[in-house]
Amino acid sequence: MASTGQLSAATAILQPLGNSLPAAQQATLTTWMNDINALGPSQASAVANQTTASQQAYLASLTQRRDLATAAGNTAAANRYNAMISAIQNGP
Repeated sequence: MASTGQLSAATAILQPLGNSLPAAQQATLTTWMNDINALGPSQASAVANQTTASQQAYLASLTQRRDLATAAGNTAAANRYNAMISAIQNGP
């Protein structure tokens, strides 16, 4: 469940086990619970990093297309790409 992002469900399943496990296994359960609790921020960070990387790749592609349009003398296309680049860089 944790690997598919169902962190709350995984925690809900593991928490009741704490009282029913022998002491030696409770340490393992505690480690699992700590690992699951750490996944939330880790996944959020990964999503943010991927979003940033995707935006940078898209901007690089638009810049390359703009440069090709400029080299070909197609000012209308170059202006369109410049507008798209500006809109992305300046946000909504």
